Amino acid sequence: MKSVLLFATGVDEHLPLVLRERYLAFPEREFPGILRETGCSAFVLLETCQRLEVYGTAEEESLRREDLLQRLFPLPDPYRASVFYFENADAVWRLFRIAAGLESALRGEVHILGQLKRAWEKAHRNGHTNKLLNVLFQDALRVGKKVQRSLRREQALRSFGSLVTEVLEELLGSLEGKSVCILGWGTLGRSVAGTLLSRKVGTIFVFSRHLHHIPQEKPFVAIAEKRALKEAFAQSHAAVCTSGSARHLLAPEDLDEAALPQVLIDLVLPRAIDPVLAQGKKLLDLETFLGLARERTLPFVQESEHLEALITEEVERFLRKWRGFRADPIIQNIARCFEETFLEAGGAIVQACNHDEQELLLLRHMEWVRGKLFRKTAEQVRRFFEEER
Repeated sequence: MKSVLLFATGVDEHLPLVLRERYLAFPEREFPGILRETGCSAFVLLETCQRLEVYGTAEEESLRREDLLQRLFPLPDPYRASVFYFENADAVWRLFRIAAGLESALRGEVHILGQLKRAWEKAHRNGHTNKLLNVLFQDALRVGKKVQRSLRREQALRSFGSLVTEVLEELLGSLEGKSVCILGWGTLGRSVAGTLLSRKVGTIFVFSRHLHHIPQEKPFVAIAEKRALKEAFAQSHAAVCTSGSARHLLAPEDLDEAALPQVLIDLVLPRAIDPVLAQGKKLLDLETFLGLARERTLPFVQESEHLEALITEEVERFLRKWRGFRADPIIQNIARCFEETFLEAGGAIVQACNHDEQELLLLRHMEWVRGKLFRKTAEQVRRFFEEER
């Protein structure tokens, strides 16, 4: 039986932002080709503003690890240490901690669970997953929800939207009556808007191509074209970029620095705001903001042995389930053997009993015995594999 391994690889948070932009922002369509060519049989790509990670399966003899890592993360030698690679139990442990929000810069944050679900659903929809990855991600989502319930009880559940609002209050004072411009209307943009509403801001300008998704009531003002941004910026005390593109969304050819608000928060990769434009402004880029997030993690999340024990228990549960998968082809062979044996025995009974009523009763009884024996045998085989170390 060929040995299948599960792996997780990506870059850690120590890689500088400028290198993430330069070496890791290549088209998503290239990933499937690279993974297939290096021996990966199924995969899920998890890409967020702070991480780029791949979870995959491969036959152990077929996976070309070094080639895979070099092509996915073509970093200069001094920064190769930022690339991590885990297999099997360590890969499961990594994914479960991410789902729980324990590997996020803002530990205990809520949005990672939705990002994880969308990444898996996209891979599944495109035919890039298999049974093992599907079960793994379903379990990861269940673990994440369980941890979030625990954090909610301790009032330790956080969101990047609430952190953005906290930072704006520290820089601008009370936000009541002030105006903020949000660029992008994805999950993060909506989270920022939700916390701003609770602070009774005067106006929330939203720049997005999808105007029909933006609320029409006050204090929201929807903007679809860049030329309207200059007027919105002139009225805004701060701008928050939550959605980016392959090039700077705000560059010198689009605006001059005088047109920008005094406070700029850029939460995307590649960066949405050209640093040249931000001279003389208060600019918090993703790297700076993630540093603030780490500093503000609540003590309960940092020190909770309960959460670590929960993750460890769930990893063990998944590994038992995975070992049980190896029993599937053996159980299928047992089913065929049972069927062939009982068909042969049934034929002998038909000849001996000469089609009388006892024959029918005996055949029905044999079918019942066959089903019961098969279920018992399959259960024992699966248990053997699950308990194997």
